[in-house]
Amino acid sequence: MENDEINDLADEHAKSFTQLTEIESVVIRGQVLVEKSLNRAIRLIILEKEEYKDEKFGFSQILMLGYMLGICTKFKAELNALNKLRNQIAHGTEFDDKFVHIIIKGIQARSPDVIEKNLSLSRKLSAAISFICGAIAVTPEFLASGKLLSVVKKTYDYLNTSQNPIK
Repeated sequence: MENDEINDLADEHAKSFTQLTEIESVVIRGQVLVEKSLNRAIRLIILEKEEYKDEKFGFSQILMLGYMLGICTKFKAELNALNKLRNQIAHGTEFDDKFVHIIIKGIQARSPDVIEKNLSLSRKLSAAISFICGAIAVTPEFLASGKLLSVVKKTYDYLNTSQNPIK
């Protein structure tokens, strides 16, 4: 592939991210943060840490592993909905916000005070995803560090900024 073709593809890819709506951006960022949270939790649990190479797994496989290890079973419906939303965006199919409502309502049912009623839909989704990331991060080691609220707040703040690349 020629350099010009590579540059054209890179430009096209970058444009697709700038054309995301606010809620689509929250979905993409949230999915990446959930994936990072799951990978961190999986690494804490598995015995053969050197053998676990998270870059070899897609989000669906990481979710399945998280379910099998009991890390995220309480959020199965919400995480499956997040995965469906991410797939809709990635494959350019129609964005179905019923999955957004599955995520928000699931978190509201568990913890009614987490999501304020007066927030926009994208902010409610940000709060729900932040809650899920915080719950996934709750391990004995992490709780002992006293950083849980800080991580949840930083996750929420990040999901509501216009920064694009996730480091």
